[in-house]
Amino acid sequence: MFAINQAWLQLALTGIDLLAWTQNLLLDGELATAEPKKLRYRLLHVAARITRTARRTRLAIAANWPWTDAPTSAFNKLAALPRPTGCFETHAPTSNTEEQKRQPTSSNSSYGFPLE
Repeated sequence: MFAINQAWLQLALTGIDLLAWTQNLLLDGELATAEPKKLRYRLLHVAARITRTARRTRLAIAANWPWTDAPTSAFNKLAALPRPTGCFETHAPTSNTEEQKRQPTSSNSSYGFPLE
């Protein structure tokens, strides 16, 4: 029983760390300092669809959802972060042209925006 509680605690602490890093690196304004309840309501409970077509992954969010800008901005910031190097690198370094393909594109379409 103790091992189950230990695993549960570790998962809860990992979730808290992920929310803290998301707030520090990706969110602006009131969401950067928001409590977890508000983050769950505005970011994690988003009705969206992840699709993959033409080797592109896209996140489709309804255009009439009131907080569309927050996850869109967060994903664009995430895509703009530099790739990790060193011990995490498992593939050959990318060329400059491949890195340019990964840069976020601005899209005002109601369908979605690229994730990679």
